Amino acid sequence: MYEFHPNGTVDFSPGAIVEMKFRREANQIFLTAPGEAEAPSKLAWTPEGHLRLGMGGAFEEYRRIGSAAEAGKLTGEWLGERNMDGIRVSVRWVFSGDTNGSALLLIAFKTEAGNYVVKSGGIGASFSGGGTMQGTYTVKDGVLSLTRSGARVQRFGRY
Repeated sequence: MYEFHPNGTVDFSPGAIVEMKFRREANQIFLTAPGEAEAPSKLAWTPEGHLRLGMGGAFEEYRRIGSAAEAGKLTGEWLGERNMDGIRVSVRWVFSGDTNGSALLLIAFKTEAGNYVVKSGGIGASFSGGGTMQGTYTVKDGVLSLTRSGARVQRFGRY
């Protein structure tokens, strides 16, 4: 996952991306990943308007990213953390719809900060861990196509 910021910085995070469908009933949300059975989770709200999801007996708390919506509304982007094998990882949920719709789960296992420059149809980025990303790019229908050395093309969807 790459997250480009307007100030010329970029974050790179290897991780997991899972697209799901959901439906909401009262204080429960039912998530369905491709090829998986529907999984119920508890749904609650803190007095501050944070989202609480209860999975497997434990609750995870998420705060809304971006503009505040009406209290109790699920639609939007939510950011929190999860403990995975003793390591705290960033977890982001993006819900489209309030009572049913699609959900996108993004789990960043590790994040490396970097800087990028866009110039003459090309993009170059370097990261704190020593990695780089170089190539020419096009954007069509919400997809960023990056042509790297050896004519290798990588496509990135926007969420």
